[in-house]
Amino acid sequence: MGILFQICCGIMTLISIIFGISYEAANTYLFLYTEPIILMATCIIGLYIILRKNLKKLSFIRLLVLSIFIISFIIHLNVLLIIIADYWTIGIDEACIKAYKDLKNMGELTEMGYVGINLFLFIILFLSILLFNLSPVIYNKIKTYFNK
Repeated sequence: MGILFQICCGIMTLISIIFGISYEAANTYLFLYTEPIILMATCIIGLYIILRKNLKKLSFIRLLVLSIFIISFIIHLNVLLIIIADYWTIGIDEACIKAYKDLKNMGELTEMGYVGINLFLFIILFLSILLFNLSPVIYNKIKTYFNK
């Protein structure tokens, strides 16, 4: 787990060098600003595709999938609003310090530790949610490919 975290830190260091910003600023921009926006945008895209495809032929399963995506959208929106309220209203350095303290506390509460909670939240959970949000896009691409 430590090696994966060090690789991620190395990538973040490289990103900070490329953009000419501090390591802390790169983390703040990527994980507190960009990731929530990406998740919200992909949720909207997934919801749009489901609405566009399924409103014509509404069945129980399609209604269930639509409901799950609507609930997901509401959760994404609430998380985004919490992040905006907690982090976006303060400066980059303050946001980084606050995020570090919050992650340290979450790591202690979950007994995953700082490294474990970072890997879980920003790699495992992020990629899982991203895949879920884009599942309608992936499904449509696969369906189109096999229907040729």
